[in-house]
Amino acid sequence: MPFATAAYESQWEPLAAKEINGEPLRVMHHPDHTRGIPILLTHGLEEVWQSWLPLAERLAPRYRLLPVDLPWRANGDYSWSETLPPSRWLAEAVGMLPFAPSALIGHSFGSNTILEYLAGPSPVPVDAVVLTSPIYRARREEVSWEMLQESVVNFRDIISAGLKVRAEGRQFPPEVFEKMVDAILERVGPNGLVNLFRLVGHSPFIELRRIGMPTLIIAGVAEATEVGTGTRALAAALPAGRLELLEDFNHFCQVAQADEVAALAGAHLGLYL
Repeated sequence: MPFATAAYESQWEPLAAKEINGEPLRVMHHPDHTRGIPILLTHGLEEVWQSWLPLAERLAPRYRLLPVDLPWRANGDYSWSETLPPSRWLAEAVGMLPFAPSALIGHSFGSNTILEYLAGPSPVPVDAVVLTSPIYRARREEVSWEMLQESVVNFRDIISAGLKVRAEGRQFPPEVFEKMVDAILERVGPNGLVNLFRLVGHSPFIELRRIGMPTLIIAGVAEATEVGTGTRALAAALPAGRLELLEDFNHFCQVAQADEVAALAGAHLGLYL
């Protein structure tokens, strides 16, 4: 499925941009939506900022969506992880803005990055948060060797599912598609998995009590790409957490189920912004 029409995507441009150790970092915006309430969006591992365009089409112009083009974008080399941890990259993006965002929305790796950022030192104060497809472990004992082994096996499924979304409806013979997945895994290498596992493995140590703003978590009753996402425990642990579980859920719901996600996110944001 396409993220958006080529004409719509071409209307987006950088609001702010810089390089850190040669790694580009950009915050995108639509120049016709400058009067909306600003919301910063963080994409997941091996995704692209354009994956937020379906949501933008549905939430604008009331909201001014600001997708961040983060270094863990698709086709990167993961040298970014030697420069800054994910939450610091997000802090750098926030610091580039000429104004503070009123809310944060994340997907998967981006959702966990938001949690680390908000629980860390000196986050920007926001009024609401929406986390789609986060992964959480409540106790350090849950971060086990078994979990690591499951993550290794499951990583291919995550990459495969993400590639299907980025293919935007194009069909490939199965053997060609599997070779494409192999090529991505070869490029990403263990570094990609290690960065994902570190973010999830650190989740029991995040001081969630510091994240007091209303936080909506959007996840699925069952996930094809994850084993035990822990979203119920996350919602219960957050001071103002709320969980919405979708029956027919796609991990990449911000694209595959944009209508449902936009309705849930819009209703949540409308209560607090």
